[in-house]
Amino acid sequence: MSNARSDLSVSRRDDRYELHDGDELLSFAPYSEVDGVIVMPHVETRVQHRGNGYSSVLMAGVVDDVRARGVTIDPICWVARQYVAVLPDAADLTAR
Repeated sequence: MSNARSDLSVSRRDDRYELHDGDELLSFAPYSEVDGVIVMPHVETRVQHRGNGYSSVLMAGVVDDVRARGVTIDPICWVARQYVAVLPDAADLTAR
């Protein structure tokens, strides 16, 4: 997973999605996956990086992964919920 900024990358770990700039962690979102649903209770950008739009970059990578894997997302976190809500295919992406 990646985005338009080639220096930033989103990756899925066993328990969270992460946004990195090289080796530096910028933003992350813990999740659990149950029956094909990614439950996302929290999205956080590290304090020194807030205000740069990194949570949106992270969520773009999450949504790309959700689409590619054919799963859905339960965006409990307000950041995730607001990001997903404005997507044209939001109803197909969400578990709610």
